[in-house]
Amino acid sequence: MAMKQSAEQRRSARAGQPILMPSAEAIKAKRRKLPYFEPYDTRKLLADARKASLDESSLDESVRETYNKHCRAQVAKLLQALGCDPNDPNICRNAFLDLA
Repeated sequence: MAMKQSAEQRRSARAGQPILMPSAEAIKAKRRKLPYFEPYDTRKLLADARKASLDESSLDESVRETYNKHCRAQVAKLLQALGCDPNDPNICRNAFLDLA
């Protein structure tokens, strides 16, 4: 009958296993490919929202829509820089793993 391994034995057994982690150089190379996003200035956000709210929508609604549009554009640029396939059903998971 097999005896239970102690935590110390399991730890020492795992110590010889390689860790699946990219090298520091590979991480730096991927990081250099990522876009840098400037902060979205509040004055610019309000000006963009006022331009977009030519119809009867409220300024609050227009600010929300303008900001969301800006964020979606940044996410699209980030996903493209990560090399993620936009048709992949697991795009969020894959992007998260790449960023982690």
